[in-house]
Amino acid sequence: MSTRQMMVAVAVVAVALGGGPAIGRLRRVCIDRANPHYLMSALCGNEYTLFHERATTCRKWESERIPWDLVTEEAETLRLCPDQRDAPAIGSWIKQADGWERAALTARSADTRQYRKARIYDLWGLWAYIDFLVSIDPFNQGNEIAPLSLLVLFCPFWLGLRATRKAMSRLLRPAPE
Repeated sequence: MSTRQMMVAVAVVAVALGGGPAIGRLRRVCIDRANPHYLMSALCGNEYTLFHERATTCRKWESERIPWDLVTEEAETLRLCPDQRDAPAIGSWIKQADGWERAALTARSADTRQYRKARIYDLWGLWAYIDFLVSIDPFNQGNEIAPLSLLVLFCPFWLGLRATRKAMSRLLRPAPE
């Protein structure tokens, strides 16, 4: 038995004997880490929508020639400075719309960044697949041993990585002269 085959045998036995509880703990930790990022992503998405609507309203008001000094609650909100680093653009709905649009783009990039982090912690949606395999496994009777379905999940993954590595080594090997 080669060293590589021995390592594979040890890994399969380790997953079979201790993988169940460890995978359960890993799942809980990953979900706990992903949830705040999903929440922040939703909040940033709402902020993007709100800021974009305000920019659209500013442009609409400019086209309708609504005066800058209009005294309404909506006008007061639109005159607020969307970015803390900018000063309000006094007298111009177009400049104010540009400020709201910059703030909307910042919110969109934050939304994308938070969603990407959440998906990484959530293992790109693999937990639902793993839960499905665990739920249909007739051999999993809660005996603290990894279910057969997890072994079925990890073996093709390992074989796929091995085949990919062999294909890459063939591609990168210099051509014979």
